[in-house]
Amino acid sequence: MNSFDSVIPFPALQAAVRAILEKPAGYEWTVQGFGFIRTYFGSKRWRLNVWDSTFKVPNVSLIHDHPWHLTSWVISGELTNKRYLLGDGLAPTHSYMTIHTGVEFDGSHGEYLKAHLISKPLEVYHPGDTYSQTADEVHETSYLDGTVTFNERLGDTEHARVFWPYGEEWVDAKPRAARLSEIASIAERAIEQWNQMSAEPVKEPVAKKSSDSSGGIWLTGHKTQLGLQWAIFHDPIPKFLAGAALKERLDIRPDWGLLTTLSLAEKVKVVFGK
Repeated sequence: MNSFDSVIPFPALQAAVRAILEKPAGYEWTVQGFGFIRTYFGSKRWRLNVWDSTFKVPNVSLIHDHPWHLTSWVISGELTNKRYLLGDGLAPTHSYMTIHTGVEFDGSHGEYLKAHLISKPLEVYHPGDTYSQTADEVHETSYLDGTVTFNERLGDTEHARVFWPYGEEWVDAKPRAARLSEIASIAERAIEQWNQMSAEPVKEPVAKKSSDSSGGIWLTGHKTQLGLQWAIFHDPIPKFLAGAALKERLDIRPDWGLLTTLSLAEKVKVVFGK
């Protein structure tokens, strides 16, 4: 059975995320010093980010790579991504080191090294857009306050590289637990921003596929569908999103037209065998 035996249309993903933001206190959130709060689902494979510069540590550098491969869906707002190449034998533009990531980070890190970073063209993403990158791709993310993204993360070495301007001091963006007042205020601002900006109209599919062997996405024009394997239906977030899709009465798969005559409970039973 391939990765696309079940898909969730982008409007259903938006609806599910919106429901979370409207009642954010039911989730465990942490603040990340790059300027966002985040919450995880299941085994941390799935992560929801709400971006707000209020939470950006002063003078922190946003250039880094990751412990995991990443696919990100822009749910609302606007996000820009700048990737960098490492130039060999050139004068250093940045210092960098390898750190242990996460809330449990104890401040330990590898030695300081030098690098020459060469920026690639800026990428700009809007609701319904998606992008992917490998763990070792160096990049820098910027955003409109209130932007919301949903990530799939694959693999985790718990180590990443952080880069900052050569000759300057490193500033730690260490995450911490979010306070209830912070969670409420950033969720409210995100919804306000969401209400001000709307996604582009969904267009007809153009049969453009982007995926990997572990699941991934269909990118069809401006319509992004989240690929969900039957094997990962143990994970709470795929079940939750699938439920949102069914409630929204969206077509989940072309050959499921017969589901239009069934109740929600009957649809769930047909889809999940429950």
